[in-house]
Amino acid sequence: MVPIRPARAALLAALLALASMLAGTAGAAGLSGTNPADAACPDDGCRVEGGRYRVVVPPAWNGRDRLPVAVWFHGYRQDPGEVIGDRPLVAPFTRRGVLLVVPEGAEGSWNFRARPEGRDEPAFVGRVLDDVRRRWAIDEGHVAALGFSIGATMVWSLACRREPAFTAHVAFSGTLWPPYPEHCAAGRTDLLHIHGTTDTVFPLAGREVRTGLRQGNSDMMLDFLRAEKSCRPAAPTLSAPVPTAPVPTAALPTASVPAAAPPAGLTCRHDACASGGTVVSCRHGGGHWVEPAWVDMALGWMLAR
Repeated sequence: MVPIRPARAALLAALLALASMLAGTAGAAGLSGTNPADAACPDDGCRVEGGRYRVVVPPAWNGRDRLPVAVWFHGYRQDPGEVIGDRPLVAPFTRRGVLLVVPEGAEGSWNFRARPEGRDEPAFVGRVLDDVRRRWAIDEGHVAALGFSIGATMVWSLACRREPAFTAHVAFSGTLWPPYPEHCAAGRTDLLHIHGTTDTVFPLAGREVRTGLRQGNSDMMLDFLRAEKSCRPAAPTLSAPVPTAPVPTAALPTASVPAAAPPAGLTCRHDACASGGTVVSCRHGGGHWVEPAWVDMALGWMLAR
């Protein structure tokens, strides 16, 4: 499962479930019993050339309306089953009516360096998206890539290549590794990066994993992307408390400010780019984990693109 602070996981799950009930949706109920995951695929997931993927369909979907899509790239040695079985993580997707798509990394990881002996990840992701489009009605204006840890590195790679094209990219606790790209593909990029200042698994400055292999520096990569896309601060840096429950759909940074919150919080910088895109960087004081409330905030930002 995606790491979530243990002391708050049960409370967050309960709050998210209560919010779904109050909203009159079947989101929370759909996470137990007959979960509509992989409704149009075999029990082990949908298969395309190069691998497979799992899906969670919003329980309240009427089968006709076009669905926003979030493609989640899992962390190292995880698998799609772990992700879709993570109730607190999945709840924001079902509550907001977003189709959650979880591709499977090759041997639990991603070929983000495009090594010839590895899988061609952009081509694989493109085949996954084509298969998703064949099976479900898709809102092409809202197709986002989200990822955690090494999955966040994959999201950064896709954002820089812009192949296949996503309408938004969200990275939790990870960025590109050296050797860094000299340039990113031209065109609009909308990226939200959330990272903990005390992360020791994938520190903001990166770390040497073994001799000759080093994780990337998140601040360096954010500065690189801002320069590539000619981005400038669109608003003062804002400190916002972490929501204890889902917040209304709206664009950052105002969407991240709830009525009441615990002491911990996010500090976000919002840059507007010449291409029309945005680069949003948020920090929290914690480590290598994802809060469901941050996922919900990211989905609200994605839906506002």
